[in-house]
Amino acid sequence: MIATSRAVARRFPWAPAKVRVVPNGVDLKRFAPRPPSSALRASLGVPPSAPVALSIGRHVPEKGYRHLVDAAALVERARPGVHWVLVGDGELRSELEARARRLGLESRVHFTGWRDDVADVLALSDVFVLPSQSEGFGRVLVEAMAMGRAIVATAVGGVPDVVLAGRTGLLVQPADPVALADAVRALLDDPARAARLGAAGRARAESSFSLGAHVHAVERVYDEVLARAARDAGPR
Repeated sequence: MIATSRAVARRFPWAPAKVRVVPNGVDLKRFAPRPPSSALRASLGVPPSAPVALSIGRHVPEKGYRHLVDAAALVERARPGVHWVLVGDGELRSELEARARRLGLESRVHFTGWRDDVADVLALSDVFVLPSQSEGFGRVLVEAMAMGRAIVATAVGGVPDVVLAGRTGLLVQPADPVALADAVRALLDDPARAARLGAAGRARAESSFSLGAHVHAVERVYDEVLARAARDAGPR
């Protein structure tokens, strides 16, 4: 059995000897660092020089967006002017939009729905934020790392297999808006550190999460299975 992370493997009652962890790969040509588009920034309602925190995902309870909106309010109090771009949709979108309005963030938090230009939106961001309360792998984290973005994410499920704490991003506990806000502020207040984390993330994506690396890893699993089957079958 192939699992995308150790966390996914632990969900099922398989013997460890029968499980191999093979992470998903991403297209490193599509997701590659590039200059941000001023036209796209303007279309999203983000001022030219405003810091941008970006999150991409389904607006459902397990993705933790209630805590993200609360974190945005905390950041606004301590560091006014940060804009939050939330790409995605789901059952909680109306509730999240109302929550942002109640917190006075209607001009700071931008709900875009699903988009096809994810790489271009990633290029606008100063920090990528994943507030999930559960996560099997987190492919979007790899996409953000491939774009050279610094990461703030919750240490749940397969996330620590992707984001190396303190090396390619910052990990915080789930359901903790204060910790989430503090981590985002730490990176926005230290652009040099964010750039180092982003560069390390790109290097990690190239070494561990390319499409080629994924294909080769799957091929190795198949080779192993076929070799074991041949041994078990014995001579003919």
